[in-house]
Amino acid sequence: MAEMDVDGKSNGEVVKAVPCVTAKRTRVQRISERYLMDEEDELEPGSFSRVFEAVHVMSGEKRAVKVVSKFPGVMPPRDAREADVLSVVDHPGIVKMHEVLQTADNELVLAFDLWKTDLYSELERRHHNRNRLTEGEARVVASQLLSAVAYLHERDIVHRDIKPENILLNGSGKACIADFGFARWVGSENEAVGTSFYMSPEVLRALPPLFVHRQRGQQLSAAETKAGDLWSLGTVLYYALSGRPPFLGQPYPPAKRRALLEQMDAGPSFSDDRWRDISEPARDLVRGLLTVDSSARLTAADALRHPWLRTTLPPPIPDNEAIAATAGSCRQEEFQDEAPTTIQHFPQAVKCGA
Repeated sequence: MAEMDVDGKSNGEVVKAVPCVTAKRTRVQRISERYLMDEEDELEPGSFSRVFEAVHVMSGEKRAVKVVSKFPGVMPPRDAREADVLSVVDHPGIVKMHEVLQTADNELVLAFDLWKTDLYSELERRHHNRNRLTEGEARVVASQLLSAVAYLHERDIVHRDIKPENILLNGSGKACIADFGFARWVGSENEAVGTSFYMSPEVLRALPPLFVHRQRGQQLSAAETKAGDLWSLGTVLYYALSGRPPFLGQPYPPAKRRALLEQMDAGPSFSDDRWRDISEPARDLVRGLLTVDSSARLTAADALRHPWLRTTLPPPIPDNEAIAATAGSCRQEEFQDEAPTTIQHFPQAVKCGA
């Protein structure tokens, strides 16, 4: 999807000190010193980077390798952010980055664990088969994601673009969060960014009024920035349980943003048949995460104590042969106003951010 650059201005909030972290880069002459791959192994094409399934020469492990286009010694900002954040985190619910390489030709290489698929692709596959995640399966995924977000927030790190495409699955019940290009330490840059179906109302309101390249929007408070991750998790949980996002709409033009905010103010709907067999505790957790008032929204720690997540966990998600997905990848779709997807038949989400 097309990306719209939306940065933030200061709102007078006191900016807290943030860690000065730069991911270590190992210099190599060429990628083949570390990884074996060829063109047919490409998993995710892109304008400035490409992602491949590759074999690590020393260990024989398969990994996902992101190769960033040649830049004169400077890593593109999003890839630098992703590398910096992932270099200091260690949690089973966060994709593991093994190393960052820089070749003699100034290619930059980020190597990740290779996962089987992503949640978006799994929900697509389930839709083809006229089903969706069971409540038990959704609980397994939600528990892992909330644990990962709680870990990040304890360290004052925010993801800011949690959505099904950025949640990886291994086919045996494990899930993790990937694509940290929008991630920040709270207090460094709290501008409004995200993807339209999954961004919180406070983020949506802070976007610039018009879609103008690199126009900056408003800054958010540290609390609002963290709360935005929880709203996104709420939309993902709703999607996983029902097969569609709770709020469909676009941030531009302004009239459509107002319509989307009206949907959010009305709260998530549980009236259609998709929710007939979903328990009240599951709905209650969704409501808590999709609370419009960010100060009253559940935190990750609060959500992990919710009764629905304390229920005995079911067997893991069944294995499947869906196409492999990889860390740091993001579905790149052209922005089309109200353009239907091939399966869910709802408008495409729009990614907004720097």
